[in-house]
Amino acid sequence: MVDRVLAQTSVASGDMGAFGQGTSVSDTTLASIKQMIAGAGATRALVVALGEGDQWWSTRLFILASLLRSLTGVRQVVFRDQAGRFVGMASPAALVDGLAAAFPLLDEYGRRLRTPDASADTERETDRQVDIWNMLVAEKLAGNESAAKVGVRSQLLQQWLGERLISRCIQVEGQDLAMAQVQQIVDSLLPDVPVERKKINSEINPPGPSYEVQVVDRDAFALELAREWVRGFHAHRFFRQAYSERSRPPLFNRRSPVRTLPKLFSARYSPPATRRNERHES
Repeated sequence: MVDRVLAQTSVASGDMGAFGQGTSVSDTTLASIKQMIAGAGATRALVVALGEGDQWWSTRLFILASLLRSLTGVRQVVFRDQAGRFVGMASPAALVDGLAAAFPLLDEYGRRLRTPDASADTERETDRQVDIWNMLVAEKLAGNESAAKVGVRSQLLQQWLGERLISRCIQVEGQDLAMAQVQQIVDSLLPDVPVERKKINSEINPPGPSYEVQVVDRDAFALELAREWVRGFHAHRFFRQAYSERSRPPLFNRRSPVRTLPKLFSARYSPPATRRNERHES
């Protein structure tokens, strides 16, 4: 039942190609970004693979967080390491604020973005933010963005974001959740609960563990869990009532009370005189 309720609510950032590694924002890369932003839709979380700290530049993470905050309903950015394990989680707004406080260049970029010509259209707003960034890099760094970047690692995320980085998750062994873990999700103070599920990957030799990171909508999880419980309760009550009807003694059989009553009476309640006669004859 829990597995039906625990749905995957994240999308991978791999759809953006090598954008995070600082490749030039060509038409192909820009198209990948727009496709990812449009595909996010109502997704609650975006999964970012940090690798060993060489997969994402701090500058590109800022641009990603800015686009997510402006154009999508993504509430959380989830980070995982080389093994796929949970590293941390933060909102796009927390990433923008934390990185802007740590890097003056990104703070200036954020101020330049706050103009009246901002658009809600995905293509126009993406083009606007990328163009402003390219102009700033050309002006301040002579076009060399790598001079201002820092490879994003889990330790740096903690340093940049502080308490706004959620560093704990619910760890699940195998496919099934224990009732204690279900209770943790329902009682969580976070509306978006990170869950790390450990599985055995049989495709590698020898088979080893693999990890999947999910973000669970706490309120939707609790509501669906309650619905499943109500359905199960009514089904159990129905079958118990049906079994009770079938297991009643013939005396209470509503379909044939006249036929069953004499048989039951003669078999179980023979008159005392008859029983005394049977003892004398024996």
